[in-house]
Amino acid sequence: PTLSTYDSCGYLEIDLKEHLKEEMRVNLGTGSYYYGGWGMVDDMVMVAESDEMAMDSDGGMDMDSAPSAGPESSQKTSSGGEEGVDFSGTNNQEQGVDEADFVKTDGSYIYLVNQGYSDWGVYPSGKLHILEIPEVGDVSYLSNISIEGYPNEMLLVDDKAVVYSNVYIYSYYEEKHPLDDIVKSAFKRETKSAESSPATVSSSGEESAEPKEDTSDEEKEDSAVEEDVDIDYEYDYYYRTTSFTKITVLDLTNRSSPQVIRELYIEGNYQTARESEGTVRMVSYGWMEVYGLRTWLDFSDYRTYWELAWDSPKREQIWMEKMNETIEYNDKIIDSTSLDNLIPRIYEKSGSNITTHKYSESGQGNCQNFAAAADGAGQGVTSILTLDLLEDTFSFNANHILSNWATVYASGNVMVMAESAWDSWWFWGDDDNQLEEMTNIHVFDISSPGQTDYIASGRINGTIQDQFSISEYNGNIRVCSTTGQWGRWWMEDPEPMVSHVFVLGLNAEGTQYDVIGHVG
Repeated sequence: PTLSTYDSCGYLEIDLKEHLKEEMRVNLGTGSYYYGGWGMVDDMVMVAESDEMAMDSDGGMDMDSAPSAGPESSQKTSSGGEEGVDFSGTNNQEQGVDEADFVKTDGSYIYLVNQGYSDWGVYPSGKLHILEIPEVGDVSYLSNISIEGYPNEMLLVDDKAVVYSNVYIYSYYEEKHPLDDIVKSAFKRETKSAESSPATVSSSGEESAEPKEDTSDEEKEDSAVEEDVDIDYEYDYYYRTTSFTKITVLDLTNRSSPQVIRELYIEGNYQTARESEGTVRMVSYGWMEVYGLRTWLDFSDYRTYWELAWDSPKREQIWMEKMNETIEYNDKIIDSTSLDNLIPRIYEKSGSNITTHKYSESGQGNCQNFAAAADGAGQGVTSILTLDLLEDTFSFNANHILSNWATVYASGNVMVMAESAWDSWWFWGDDDNQLEEMTNIHVFDISSPGQTDYIASGRINGTIQDQFSISEYNGNIRVCSTTGQWGRWWMEDPEPMVSHVFVLGLNAEGTQYDVIGHVG
C-alpha cells in the first residue's frame, strides 16, 4: 500500500477516472439487478444544534445570567497557571498533542463554540463565546463572535484560535453565499434527446454545447428568440459541491473583542484536527459529484420488463442491454469531465475577495502533492492541511491522498492515517471470501513545525474501531483490529470474529512498515 506521488496531473486524472468507472460498474451490476433498477441516494446528515448553554434568539448567551466583564480585563493575557495542575485541559490521547474540541480553557478564560439557532430564510450562524475567570470559582461572561455555519470544534495557540465549522451554501435563502457563483455552473438541458447525448463538462465546470460557427449580430438575436421558444431545451444549474469545511482563524489578543484574521473554505467534510508546538494540522475528506451520472437502470422504455417473470431470459436480456447502455453513457460523462472537477479546492476569503487555491496548483509542481497506493481504489481525497500559527505571515501546506474515509491518530512525532484497503462496494458478491478485510496504515512525520512529510505505509488484516485503536511507541505503530465483523450474511459459513494486535516497524530501507509483532 506504499503511497507514490504523481509525476503529472495526467496520471492522476487517469487513476481517478478509472476508480470512478470501476465503482460505477460494480454498483450498477449489483444494486440495479437486486433492487429492480432503483438507485439509492444517501441523505446529507446535518449537524444537530446543541444546547450546552442558555442562549438567546441570535445564538448569544443570555446576558441576564452572565454579567459582562469590566474593561480592565479586555487586554488581559492568559496566565491562568499550569494545565493539569491548576486547571484541566482537553482529554487528549497523547501528551503534548492537543485535540480539537468544542470547549477549551487556558486557565484564565473558557472558550466555547455553539451552533446557535436560525430562522427560516436566515442562514445559521454559531458563536464562539469567551468567559473570564478572574479568580478560582468566579466566572463572568466577556464576549462572543459569530462563526459562519455550524461550528464543531476549535484549537487554541497562544492568542490565536482556529474554529472549524460546516458550511452548506444552499442554506442561504435571502442572499447568495460569496462562493455561490464560483461553484455553480449553468447549462442548457436537452429535454427530449438528452438520453443518448450526455452534456460535456468543461474545465471551468460549465457544461459546453456543440461548437457553433461565428454569426452576425442579427443572426444571434434571431437565434436567441428561437431559443426562448424552443421547447426541447431548458436552462438549469448544478453545484460542483455544496458542503464545505470552514476554517476561521481568530486573533484573541483583545479577548473583549476577538477579530477574524483569516477565513478558508475547503471542499469536503471536516474529520479532525491536532495542534503540536504551534502547528495546526486539519484532516478533511472530499469527493466531487460528477454531474449527470446515472446510478440506476431506467426501464421506462421497456414497460414489458416489469411484467416478465423474475427468472425470464427475456428479462435478463433487457437488463443486460440497459446495463451496457448505461455504462457507455456514464463512461462518456466521466471521460469528458476535467481533472479540476474531480478534486476539491480551497477558497481563501479576504474581505469581499475570494482567492481559489486549486490542489493541483498548490506550489508543489505538477500534481506532485498528490499520492495514492498502487492497488488503491478510492475516488475521494484525504487532505492534511498544515498551518503554522506562530509564523508572522499566514501560509499553509497541503498533502493529498487518494483514499477511502480514514481514521486519524497523532503523537508528537507522527500522524497516522488508517483507511480501509477496499471500499465497501468491493465486498458485494465476494462469495469466495477472496477479499480480506485489510486496513492501510499511512504514516507522516510531523516532528518539524509547519511540515507534514510522508514516511511510509503498511497493511494489516482486519478493520479498526477508532483513533484509540492506534498508538505510536519508539517509532513503531501499534494497531488493534477485528476480522470477521463485516458479518457477511450472504455467505453460508462466514469467518468468526477475531481481535488482533499488530506492531509495525519501518524496514531497513525506510520504504515500508512491516508487521514485526502480532497477537490474535
